Amino acid sequence: MAVISIIMVTIFAGIRGYVGTDTYSYHMMFRNAEEESLLNLVWSTEVLFAVFIKLITFATSNSFIFLALIAALQGVILIKLINRTKHPAEFMALYISLFYLNFQFNILRGGTAILLLILASKLFYEKNARPFYLVGLVAVTTHYSAIIGLFPMLLNKGEGFLRKVLIFAFSIMAGFGLYMLIVNSSVLSGKYLFLLASISSSEVVPYGLGLFAKILIYIIIFACVVNRVNRFTLTPVFIVLISLMIATIRFSVVDRIEVIVNALFVFWALEVDSAGIKREIRNISIVALVALGLYSSIFKIAMTSDKDMARGAILLDEAHARSPFNPYRFFWEEK
Repeated sequence: MAVISIIMVTIFAGIRGYVGTDTYSYHMMFRNAEEESLLNLVWSTEVLFAVFIKLITFATSNSFIFLALIAALQGVILIKLINRTKHPAEFMALYISLFYLNFQFNILRGGTAILLLILASKLFYEKNARPFYLVGLVAVTTHYSAIIGLFPMLLNKGEGFLRKVLIFAFSIMAGFGLYMLIVNSSVLSGKYLFLLASISSSEVVPYGLGLFAKILIYIIIFACVVNRVNRFTLTPVFIVLISLMIATIRFSVVDRIEVIVNALFVFWALEVDSAGIKREIRNISIVALVALGLYSSIFKIAMTSDKDMARGAILLDEAHARSPFNPYRFFWEEK
């Protein structure tokens, strides 16, 4: 069933037209690459991705084939991941609901880097040092933001007092950033209060309810899976993740980084061997996270903007998020 779902998502991602908020940019990047040197490409995008683009231009000038090949590459990595994960069904449910529908369908470099980063984390826990470093390097050179997810694993590879000092410093910096975002920002404080007020109102889009429910679910999952073995790796990632979730309210570009850290956290949580009541609560929380992810993708929970906040109200017909997948178009249907 997991393989069938991989085939389905790969096909729909591979034969789409300009569907997706970032897809057009990748079409243009590929077409421009035919006339550019590899050196010029490296200045505009990550090294490995630039090499990949240039190699494809030697075989075809069709940008739709280029996108299809990236989708196929992600499908291959997904198959490798489900062969390594303890829970392939849950893995695919999380992947589709949280990442495929929201980000990876569009962000082709980031989507590939996410999967490579998860594969690196599997190798990290399996203590396969050389493959871990190799896959981690490939992830970073596919999308530089992957270093944020790779950093705590690299710290955990160290030994002794220095490692603990670095992890402590990393956590303090993330905690300070969280404080600045929540407490010490008058702009954001106003937004949080507005989101809290919107929960009890039937006249506004329930984005605030979705945001706070999501944060609560992540807190519960973290409490169920953190232990003496993973605390030095999982805790910094969790603190950074919550900070980024809150920061996306103000800085939308942060979501490109948040999705990397998010993917790493949820799949680490899935692999932890919990027992008893903690395991049951974690499983229920994962189901709730999948349901929330599907709801936000399918029914398009609205995103708020500064203009809406200043106005003090969010109108359903004005602020409702426009899905980049609706309507879906195959590439031969594009004009």
